[in-house]
Amino acid sequence: MRTVSINLPETLDSLDIHVLGDWHVGDPLCDYDTLACDIDRIVAAPNALCVLGGDLCDMALRNSVGAVYGNDVDPMGQVEAIVDLLSPIKDKIVCMVRGNHENRVYKQTGVDPLAFAAVQLGISDRYSETSALAFIAFGHDTKHGGPLLYTLYAVHGSGGGRKIGGKLQAAADLVSVIDCDIYCHNHVHLPGAFKTATRRIDYGHKKVTYAEHLFVTGGSTLEYGGYAEAGAMSPPSKSHPVIHLTSGKKRFSATIL
Repeated sequence: MRTVSINLPETLDSLDIHVLGDWHVGDPLCDYDTLACDIDRIVAAPNALCVLGGDLCDMALRNSVGAVYGNDVDPMGQVEAIVDLLSPIKDKIVCMVRGNHENRVYKQTGVDPLAFAAVQLGISDRYSETSALAFIAFGHDTKHGGPLLYTLYAVHGSGGGRKIGGKLQAAADLVSVIDCDIYCHNHVHLPGAFKTATRRIDYGHKKVTYAEHLFVTGGSTLEYGGYAEAGAMSPPSKSHPVIHLTSGKKRFSATIL
């Protein structure tokens, strides 16, 4: 697990974190217009950051589900496209994790295409081949003083099946991995957000506290077609979640954009 520390000015009143992923660059069904709009929105907002949840490249191989001869950009071209797309927001990337599509290449060749992209972007310290835990500090903590600290766990994820409940459950299961504020799960091509709560033990003060968890699942930028249509799967939404953090008192929520 990669740990990342993001320290931002105390003058910031709020942060918006866009959860992006499953772009599948190289697939002819990739909607580059939606992708470009998402990036432009992050560039334009001074308080915007992003989490990249993997499958940015399609990387169809001879023995994979996708059609290797159907990609309109070769593997090296896909990596170059990712670097070009992310360059305007490279300083706004909280973390980036590898998806199962990039993992296809790593399993067969030992080469990690997203690791190469991370080097080109200068964000190797924010890239993980598995998962990432980010400590995000900004604004002011009115209760304890100093910057307000949020924790966010990101992983590409797996499973979920066809049903909405199963896809959301895949995200909810992340609470068994680590205890933090926010969980980001991609892979399921279903933009969603929900909260749960737990009773947390405060060992230092020997008491029980109330803690909320926010779970978000990422969408994709694919048009409908290909093996998804052939398998009678549901068309994916091309929207994505945006996590909202506030200064002062810890409050986190999410909307679908």
